[in-house]
Amino acid sequence: MAKPPRIVHLRPHRFDDLFVGMEAIAEAAGDAGAASRAISELRNRAQDVSLRSAAHQALTGVTPPHATRVMILEWLDPPYTAGHWNPELVALAGGREVLGVAGERSRQVDWGAICQADPEVLVIAACGWDVTRAQSELPLPRRIIECYPALRELACVRRDQVFVVDANAYFSRPGPRLVDSLEWLAHLIHPDIHPRPGDRGDEGPAASDVAAIRAGHDSAAHAGHAASSPPQRVRLIAD
Repeated sequence: MAKPPRIVHLRPHRFDDLFVGMEAIAEAAGDAGAASRAISELRNRAQDVSLRSAAHQALTGVTPPHATRVMILEWLDPPYTAGHWNPELVALAGGREVLGVAGERSRQVDWGAICQADPEVLVIAACGWDVTRAQSELPLPRRIIECYPALRELACVRRDQVFVVDANAYFSRPGPRLVDSLEWLAHLIHPDIHPRPGDRGDEGPAASDVAAIRAGHDSAAHAGHAASSPPQRVRLIAD
């Protein structure tokens, strides 16, 4: 090499840190203009979700503290709540994360706390797992249900609102796909007001600038990942 490589340190904890990281990568690559255009498109998509959520809350009279109770689980056995940027995604999508804390680390909880929180929508985003791998761990083992029979009465179980997502492609990865994650999450929480991603005539960022920044950021964060799968509705509890 003609000169030592430059190391770009990325330490994302909040949703806005995504854009800071994109700017850092683009600046190091000598193309800050691409980051500016890509960030503008991604922010516009996130704002579209936020505005739809706000309009829905204004129309229904539901204030944020009383929004749909949502829980994102980053692991199942033992259960871990999803912290970092994920509670912010829930809020933008029109929900209220009942255990995870924005900007904080994911933390272990017990199923009793989950029963007490009683989420209306449960999203299982097991770190490092795709949809197929996550589905293989469900329904929950009988030993868990025997210890926590109240799991059968969770609102999300009674309403069939339990989903698994490709966490390795979306929620766990601090790259441009967090905006894809937001759009999917919004659709899962309020399918009546948030369109299914792809139904808008695209499948995420279409601009070449966004695609280029996404590729660079994803490579910096993780090794390559195959095409992702859409979320799937699952049974948390066996019949």
